[in-house]
Amino acid sequence: MAVVACATCDVNLVLAPAHAAGSVTSSGHSTSTRSILMAVPADAGARRMAILSLTALCLLGYGVFGTALFALTQGIKRSTAYQTSVAFIQDHEVLRDHFGTPLEFGWFPTWHMRSDGRQGTAQFDIPVSGPRASGSVLLSLIQEDGEAWHVRKAQYRDEAGTIRPLWTLFPGDDLAEAQVTSLLAELDQAANSRDVDRLVRQVAPDARLTVVVQFSGTEQELTMTREQYRTSLRQSFAMAQEYQWTRMDTHVRLAPDGRTAVARLRGTESIMTDGRRLMFALEKELTVSLKGPQPLIVSMKAFETMARE
Repeated sequence: MAVVACATCDVNLVLAPAHAAGSVTSSGHSTSTRSILMAVPADAGARRMAILSLTALCLLGYGVFGTALFALTQGIKRSTAYQTSVAFIQDHEVLRDHFGTPLEFGWFPTWHMRSDGRQGTAQFDIPVSGPRASGSVLLSLIQEDGEAWHVRKAQYRDEAGTIRPLWTLFPGDDLAEAQVTSLLAELDQAANSRDVDRLVRQVAPDARLTVVVQFSGTEQELTMTREQYRTSLRQSFAMAQEYQWTRMDTHVRLAPDGRTAVARLRGTESIMTDGRRLMFALEKELTVSLKGPQPLIVSMKAFETMARE
């Protein structure tokens, strides 16, 4: 909004956002579809009252728009598709671990939804925050033959803006070998970036993880919970100036029930610590199971042997 003195009239002209099509004032000053000109007395008190009145009208317009947007958003939040999305987020172990609990959902998700009551598609970008992080969850859902809505694709955006995939399965879907190899690839990337939380997200909360280390003629066996494993990884990565994990051989066997798989793999670790490079040969057996909507590691047995210095 701007106030401009008219050279031919004893008034000031107020330039403000337009709310109507263009017209011509009685004094010959034209308005466009983008702005209006309002004649305001030059007297300071009257001018102040006129400007306040115009401002109130603009705010009223924005207030009406905001109220409509709020009502529309609340309607979407009451929809079955949105409620299914919220339940998915609350139940997804990877999201609970990443954001922390309790989860909080933003006021204004973005969405695109079409449904005739029997067939439908929906996409949501839902702001989510928790004690550990904030970001958003991106979900695609479908509805077929009047049945319940199902999440077909899921991703989440972390605080850095990076979008990461989430596994999701329809009820009755089986665990596929491709999903297990994708999990292993995620573990490889997380290990080489020394991202402890990303590693642990692939592990079930009740998992049991056993590591057998053979070093200088001795053997030590350690069984850990997921949180103990998290602590151990942080301590190990903190001591290493350099770290490199290389996976070589991988064999995946799916169980007949379609819900569990066993992955056996071999690889090497190269660790630089205190100016010395240590090489270890590893053999791992991972049991992967569907835990809710995504596969997670439920047990691990790892054998680690020093190869050379």
